[in-house]
Amino acid sequence: MDETDVKVAGRWCYLYRAIDSDGNLVETMLSKTRDMDAAKRFFACALKTVGQTPEKALTDGHDSYPRAVRETLGPNVSHGASRSMNNRIEQDHPRHQAALLPDAWVRVLRRCRTFLHSA
Repeated sequence: MDETDVKVAGRWCYLYRAIDSDGNLVETMLSKTRDMDAAKRFFACALKTVGQTPEKALTDGHDSYPRAVRETLGPNVSHGASRSMNNRIEQDHPRHQAALLPDAWVRVLRRCRTFLHSA
C-alpha cells in the first residue's frame, strides 16, 4: 500500500493504492488527508474488494499505518514499514497513470468526481 499526492482540478489530494503480491492493482482511493481516518477507510475498502484478510501489509513509514492495519485488518496481520520492502509500488510513482487498468481508471475518475462534489 502506498499513497502519492496528485493534483485534481487544481487541488492537491492523496491517491492511495494497494497491490497484491503479484503486483495487480487491488484498490484505489482519493483523500484530502493522509491521516488515521483516511488509512482506515482505505484498508477497509481494500479488504472489501479482496474479500479476505492479507497475511502481510507493507506500507511506508507513516505513523498512522501500524495502528490502522491493526484496527482495520486485525492484530494477526504482519505489518512491514519501509520503502525498500514496499519497492514494487514505490517504483510505480512516475508511471502510476499507465499502471492502472482501464476499469480501475474509471473507478478513480468516479471517485474524483465524488471527491470534488463533496468539498
